[in-house]
Amino acid sequence: MLEEILTRTGVGTMIERQQSHHVDYAQPEDLDEIERLHQESQRYTTVYGTPLVKPLDRGALERLLPHTLVLSHRDILIGKLHATELPEAPQTQLISGFVIGENHQDSQHGQLLVTETLGRLRERGYSAAAAITASDRAKRLFQRSGGTAATRGVWQMQRLSQSRQRYHPAERDSVELYEFQL
Repeated sequence: MLEEILTRTGVGTMIERQQSHHVDYAQPEDLDEIERLHQESQRYTTVYGTPLVKPLDRGALERLLPHTLVLSHRDILIGKLHATELPEAPQTQLISGFVIGENHQDSQHGQLLVTETLGRLRERGYSAAAAITASDRAKRLFQRSGGTAATRGVWQMQRLSQSRQRYHPAERDSVELYEFQL
């Protein structure tokens, strides 16, 4: 509690009887809210108009449902991400589709979702995770969460090259791959 009162970080001083934030695997009934969050994220683009979160239709989001973790606050879905296998890198999961709702950004919710995801992957026996982004905000979060920019290795360069293709040539160098050792 002293840290909340005496520092400028955190979400403010809030004392609750029960924890109001919850991270869990998505359920079929979460699909509408996941789609809403994903559509909301499409407003955030690079200077050339490329969405920072890869566009996905409802069918793709539904196929990713078993690999989706959601963050709820007081039973309202406020964040989501997908963690999927990387066939070219056994024991590594790719974190993608990372979205925190507009009214919940800059409030440590993203940190909570990423930290919880990395912990769950570690518990499931994975040795590493990776995430690709062009968002400066996500880059800072990934670095705070222990991620390091990775440009070496065959699969890293292949994934990075594939991801950069959807961006304008002038902004492709801003797309980075982060690795997390679990």
